[in-house]
Amino acid sequence: MIKINNKEIEINLFPNNELLLKTDYLNTLEEPFNINFSFYNNQDILELLFVLAHLDDIHQTNYNLYIHYMPYSRMDRNENDNCFSLKHICNLLNTFLPIQSKVYVIEPHSDVTLNLLNAKRVNVISPLMNKILELNQDIDVICYPDKGAKARFCDNTINLPVIYCEKIRDFNTGEIKGLEIQGNIDLKDKNILILDDLCSKGGTFYHTANKLKENGAKNIYLGLCHIEYTIEKGELLKENSPIKHIYGLNTMLNKFSFNDKITIFDTEHFLNTNKFEEVKYE
Repeated sequence: MIKINNKEIEINLFPNNELLLKTDYLNTLEEPFNINFSFYNNQDILELLFVLAHLDDIHQTNYNLYIHYMPYSRMDRNENDNCFSLKHICNLLNTFLPIQSKVYVIEPHSDVTLNLLNAKRVNVISPLMNKILELNQDIDVICYPDKGAKARFCDNTINLPVIYCEKIRDFNTGEIKGLEIQGNIDLKDKNILILDDLCSKGGTFYHTANKLKENGAKNIYLGLCHIEYTIEKGELLKENSPIKHIYGLNTMLNKFSFNDKITIFDTEHFLNTNKFEEVKYE
């Protein structure tokens, strides 16, 4: 989905499923303007390329592009001879991005995205954490599911103890055997907030929460930026989940089945106001 100055680009289809984008109003835009891009499927990428190319054609080149979730950001390297998909997506975008434009990416999965697009990170994790702490003032400890998440997201302005988890691997096979909590903190009867950027089915957070429970934790909350619809297929939203409540943004969700264990905030409202407004799903 693409919105320009809060107006959604109208997308229609020809009988053979070719795209027809209604873009006549773009000729009258006053620069600079804002483009908000949400990725829900691969067609969205083609739509964005068409819009950027059209803006270039009509010499509208001074804008801010906000990418709510960077597609293929998990494929951020050429590993095991697999396609370096993120690089190719960024190369396509750079073909149409003018020098005057500015690109902002909400919580990229790694700095590779920022480097390839010459983009800036939009920090959502810290304000989201503050919002969760405001809603749950009994939280005692901040937890990151791994050392990398702690390095990227740890906010030293919060006066709460911090812990993180490390995977225990079999030295010979590389198989993950369990988790080890790092941080000399007694977790008995503590209320803990887990923070990270991206969740699919949520297995990492499920095992992290169970480990915290084993160490005596009382209530466990989870704060995320990007949440895939596949979270509904995992263990986190089930009645017996070790997670009491989940908070996140709709950077990847255009539809979602209501569940009272999760609160979704609107991304655009946050970008416009720096405040969190809950999205109501039926």
